[in-house]
Amino acid sequence: MLLWSFLLISVSVSQLTDDTLEVMLAVQQHFHCDCVYVLDDQHDVTDINKNVYVSQKKLILKNCIHAVFPYVGKGPLFTRCIRPLFVLHGNNSEHRINLTSLFSNVSYSEAVWLMFIETHSHLEDFFAFIDIPFDFEFLIACLKDDGVINLTEVYRVSSTLPLQTHPFGNWVPSSGLVGPELGFYQRRNNLQKLALKTTVRQGFFEGEFFVKERGRGYFFSQVWLILSEYINFTPQYEFSSAEGNGIRLQNGSWTGLVGELQSGTAHLTAEGLSMTKARDREVDFIAPIWVERKVPFIKASSLYEYSWSNIFQPFTCQLWIALILTTILLSIGVWLINYVSCQFRPKDEELTSSCTYFNSLFNVFGNILNQGQTTALKSSSSRILSAVTYWTSVVILAGYSASFVSYLTVRHPIIPFSTFHELLEKGTYRLGLLQYSSLMPYFQKAKDPVLKQLYKKVIAPHKESTPSSSLEGLLRVCNDTHYAFMYSIDSIDKYSADVTCQLTAVPNAKIQTMKSMATVKRSPYLGLFRHTTRKLQESGIAKKLLVHSSTKLPKIDVPLVIVAFESVVPTLYVLIIGTIAAITIANVSEVLAASIICKDL
Repeated sequence: MLLWSFLLISVSVSQLTDDTLEVMLAVQQHFHCDCVYVLDDQHDVTDINKNVYVSQKKLILKNCIHAVFPYVGKGPLFTRCIRPLFVLHGNNSEHRINLTSLFSNVSYSEAVWLMFIETHSHLEDFFAFIDIPFDFEFLIACLKDDGVINLTEVYRVSSTLPLQTHPFGNWVPSSGLVGPELGFYQRRNNLQKLALKTTVRQGFFEGEFFVKERGRGYFFSQVWLILSEYINFTPQYEFSSAEGNGIRLQNGSWTGLVGELQSGTAHLTAEGLSMTKARDREVDFIAPIWVERKVPFIKASSLYEYSWSNIFQPFTCQLWIALILTTILLSIGVWLINYVSCQFRPKDEELTSSCTYFNSLFNVFGNILNQGQTTALKSSSSRILSAVTYWTSVVILAGYSASFVSYLTVRHPIIPFSTFHELLEKGTYRLGLLQYSSLMPYFQKAKDPVLKQLYKKVIAPHKESTPSSSLEGLLRVCNDTHYAFMYSIDSIDKYSADVTCQLTAVPNAKIQTMKSMATVKRSPYLGLFRHTTRKLQESGIAKKLLVHSSTKLPKIDVPLVIVAFESVVPTLYVLIIGTIAAITIANVSEVLAASIICKDL
């Protein structure tokens, strides 16, 4: 049974002045309230959806509802409205008692409150023991001598801090309501050094990832420092010794940082939590500002990929086809030029010998390979065409040589699997997850059949022996050649000095998760944190931090790479095959020529 406490006013709707009703209408329209609650101690709970008129002609309020305090029930009146407007007339002691009881039991942060008083002089006394939360819109309407009704916002940053009063606007009979120019969280962007308990893990502001200014930890720590300075609050850090961000246990409680927020031990966490549906039911995420990519890491293989096709990989198939067609067209051009020259100079034996198409083809092919020619070109047309061929070949050979040399010097380890499906089919690898990682329920409740089978066959049988820390999981990879550990590809560098082997990532077996800081459920400061975080994103500050965190890598001394014999085996095979083919063709040509001469004799 929920307690829906509806405040009362000491006069009925029919006794309100026209100006009061006009102000109620203006406030209702300004905040887009879909109903108005007028609570009367002299009437029963009646007149639901009553329309209020001025002079029985002008419709002034729609869905105006009478209610008596206290009203105990399931709240059918309140649940009819998405954003109600509650109206209170007068600041007597009975209203103060009702407000104190109401705000301490029920959250009405979605509602708008409007209270009519005669003077501002006793506001501090009236609200002395009333905690109006930071995210409440509570307006005080006061009539001035000139007929203008002044509207003032009142709230508290915390129950222990003084009452805050800020001008909201004025209602003028001739022009209506003139509201504020700034938005809600532009007017309320100062927490006045409020101390907020912030849970983080040990070493959040220490360690290699912070010193070297890279990685997820550095990014979130910098965002948090900017938020604390801009919003003006004081973080009181509660260092959690629990591993992982948190998973749900069978008794409904949570471990890790989520457990700290669920139990109320802390107000917020500055660390990035993976945004899952299960966690969203226990905490409120501020805003997704980091995309984490987790992939399996395996021990680097001592075997490397060597393929015959790598000889052709420097160029795409289309470029190879274009190169072949260019060679053919250029050879045809050279042949036509030589053929025409032969017609005009038939007695030139050197020119006559080059008039065949095959001679022209080998001439162009030699030019492309930057080889010299035994026969000098005599015509200007042939020389121009030859020069164009040489110039084209210089560019093509430079590109091919650069790519082929990089293939010879950069060795690519053989990866036993490239996707989760191949990992499942292989059946010889174990996939390790962090003990309190959000990936554990992700695989367990996955709708994808491959991930489901992967959890059932590869992860679940070894669930009891899952590593308790990321470093432990990476060290297991070094000790077991058939063990893969899921970890963030953006944060792997912080363990580069601790692991005892070279690791290889499997980039195609990737899981992306959104990371966000979080608050306790229904925190009054959630809206301010979301608003400020969006401002950081819109202004480009978050993006600059993201680039800085992701791209600033440590300087690595790359040793001189020695080309292994296995790398050039395909090239040597091509050389041997080409040499054998050339010798064979030469011998066959000599035999054929000798047989032809014998026949002529």
